[in-house]
Amino acid sequence: MKRIIILSSLVTSAVWLVMTALAVVFVFPAVVDAQVARVRFDDVLVGADGHTQVHIGTTPTGSSIQLLNPDGTVRAQLASGGGVSNPDPAAAGLNLYYPNGSNTIMMRAGTAAPLDLPAMTLRDSQGTVRYGVSLDASGNASIQILDADGTVILSAT
Repeated sequence: MKRIIILSSLVTSAVWLVMTALAVVFVFPAVVDAQVARVRFDDVLVGADGHTQVHIGTTPTGSSIQLLNPDGTVRAQLASGGGVSNPDPAAAGLNLYYPNGSNTIMMRAGTAAPLDLPAMTLRDSQGTVRYGVSLDASGNASIQILDADGTVILSAT
């Protein structure tokens, strides 16, 4: 009787040991990999017609999401980190572009250098700022209306 109890204990222990080893080798790595899997490259969403519609990516200074026309023209962009030529980790903004493919910003709402304070601008189809509104470091508002040459014709603070 003692021999049967000892034998069944040994068999149970051996089965338990093998099952634990299998779980450690096969199950746990899959669980760990599933937790750390992330998109680590530029991602593009393609519409039903096969054209790129959304581009999600990173730059050396931040990240961006772009919405595109079926012809590939960028129409809207939400970005952080400033431009490549003017990196700024605190910068963020929303740009809307003219639909003519010129890559000309129509409207920008976001932060303005050098203090990364809130600002919004409207531009004409040539890219000239025609309207600007911003807040200074004290929270005071400023509005400017400009002509086609970029000269301020009306200003209010």
